Amino acid sequence: MIKTVFFDLDDTLFDHQYSRRCGFEILKSMHPALSLADIRDMELFHEQLIWANFEKVLSGELPLADAITERISGVCARFGHPLEPDEIVETVRRYDAAYQKNRRIIPGGRGLLERLRDEVQVGIITNGFGRIQREKILFLELSPLIDIVVISEETGYRKPDKRIFDTALALAGSRASDTIYVGDSWNIDIVPASACGMNAIWLNRYALPRADPSAAREITSYEGLGVRELLDEC
Repeated sequence: MIKTVFFDLDDTLFDHQYSRRCGFEILKSMHPALSLADIRDMELFHEQLIWANFEKVLSGELPLADAITERISGVCARFGHPLEPDEIVETVRRYDAAYQKNRRIIPGGRGLLERLRDEVQVGIITNGFGRIQREKILFLELSPLIDIVVISEETGYRKPDKRIFDTALALAGSRASDTIYVGDSWNIDIVPASACGMNAIWLNRYALPRADPSAAREITSYEGLGVRELLDEC
């Protein structure tokens, strides 16, 4: 019997992709050279830049604000508009303003959490800074729906390190076999959760190829997803 359901946060509950796309639309409106750039291509390149300096950001070697500036400058350069020094601050400011203005929970996510809370413990396991991730949870008004929050900065372990999953299980008082973990990243979420013995569910909203169909169930949306459908098939 499933007793606990954990979720990743970014792009599993918090719709990072939607906010980012809104930010890219602002970049395209600001700089005509970017007007023909494909949003999906911008997004994929930006994701590469995130992972290129992610370790430095988490270790404190690179301030987050500087990392964001590097990423946005990199996207603009890659798609036809290298930023002049006097453009950088305003470009990054307007991107971030659009990103922050358009923060939201993934469609269907709130209703699913509300229904789950009547039957199981609900938690979050996320990489990132405690202050930033907890602010997202507050902004999305998820706190009343979440029992346990496990953040890499606060535990000292980052996914895919199995110790962050072990920490979450200990806090929940739940065995891995009695626990579901829902995440959007195959390598960071699904592979380690499955290896820990959890019932992994891959949220694949963008029809990405699945490396190993036997490693996890796959869902493509929360909309119309019943609680029993989520819990009983594990």
